[in-house]
Amino acid sequence: MRLLIWTCLIVLGCSTTDKGDDTSSALSPGLWSDVPGWMVEGAPSGAEVQGERHAVDGLDSDTLVLESVPAFEVGTTITLSVSGATPEARVFFVVGKYSPEHSCPAILEGRCLDLDMSKSRVLGDAVATAEGAASLSVFIPDTAPVRALIGAATPPHVQALQMTPPQVSSVADVAVCDAMDIAVDGGSCEACVDDVTCAEVDCFDGFFDVNGDPTDGCEAECEDGSAKDACGVCAGDGTTCDGVCDVGDPESECDGYCDGDEVDDCADCTCGSDQDYASASAQNCAVVEGSVVIDSTDVENLDALTRLTVINGDLIITSNPNLVDISALSTLTAITGDLTISDNPLLCEEVGLPAVTSSDSLVITGSVTLSWGDCSTCDDAVDCNGNGACSDDDTCECFAGYAGEACDVACSSIPVDGGTCNTCSDPSTCDTASCDAGYALAGGATCEPDLSDDCGADTCGLGGTCTDI
Repeated sequence: MRLLIWTCLIVLGCSTTDKGDDTSSALSPGLWSDVPGWMVEGAPSGAEVQGERHAVDGLDSDTLVLESVPAFEVGTTITLSVSGATPEARVFFVVGKYSPEHSCPAILEGRCLDLDMSKSRVLGDAVATAEGAASLSVFIPDTAPVRALIGAATPPHVQALQMTPPQVSSVADVAVCDAMDIAVDGGSCEACVDDVTCAEVDCFDGFFDVNGDPTDGCEAECEDGSAKDACGVCAGDGTTCDGVCDVGDPESECDGYCDGDEVDDCADCTCGSDQDYASASAQNCAVVEGSVVIDSTDVENLDALTRLTVINGDLIITSNPNLVDISALSTLTAITGDLTISDNPLLCEEVGLPAVTSSDSLVITGSVTLSWGDCSTCDDAVDCNGNGACSDDDTCECFAGYAGEACDVACSSIPVDGGTCNTCSDPSTCDTASCDAGYALAGGATCEPDLSDDCGADTCGLGGTCTDI
């Protein structure tokens, strides 16, 4: 009778009826299924537990090996693999918390599972190949039960089992990552590759992942990849702020100031001379009825004045230690008073002068005083080798006796037959020379043999006259 009951259990474990339905029903890969009853049954005896392992008599013959347990990362698909399975046998993969209170279902013939089966899930099953390998692809869903399992302080474990014939693999812990713990710019991480790398990002309203790389988050404020303009809007969204900042009420689309009074719709303003023309408060000023004075500020440019066209007074820009660019004033058409630019040490003539005075459309009624900073990059000792001096255009003017762009050629090095080169206009041309003894300067830098004293006092005797040839 006992033999008959045991035979029925084995048959039911592999059939399609009753409890056998739990063991042979087709679990779809990636399906986080409830643990069937046949995996929960049976408490281990003392002889079935050795230390922290479920080793029992006959277990040494098991060849089922859990080959690969990758990180469980929400939103990704992982692959679990075993080797040593019986060809064409079904291999189940189970995930749960490790427990020393082993479950030893009868169908496993004395073998036990190392997991707390009351809180475990069946990930799915796979059929072993002729070589005894089985692999299962599992999607890690973003659900509350899954997060509770992989987010607990104790990491989950995975175990594989085969029923016909019975085999159980060793238990293995798994690494997990929680996308919600990874901070990204402009959005939230929805899936991760590891503890610090985001694999999928959900952008907040008004942000876009235009480069398709979730690791750097949602880097763009506008869908076309550009940044919002000074009004805080993207191009083409129906606003017409034309780049004017909201310097008044942050809740308003576009505010500016006209002589201290708030204006809307980015209107051009006619302003008085009491504006702070180095700050955004003057950004709407198109016409100034008075003088514009920018003195002793820390600004690097005058971009706040990009709409300024007419100054009915003086324009004075003095003593601004960081000012390097006044090209924003290129919109000016008239200055009815004086123009004074001085004592701005970083403001070079080549940067400022074309922007203000080179335009035919700019009319300056009063006087013009321009004093530019020393923006030379030339160094006498380095660039001119100590043999010349830097000129205003950052080129070297060589001292007498030297030539070349860097004054690195001594004129004396230029060969002169019968003499020495004293001055030269370029590294290969001698301009003046001094001749050696026995040679005389024949013009320019040419030395020829000196024959003027060859006859001396001789008169060739009484029969002729000595002639220098």
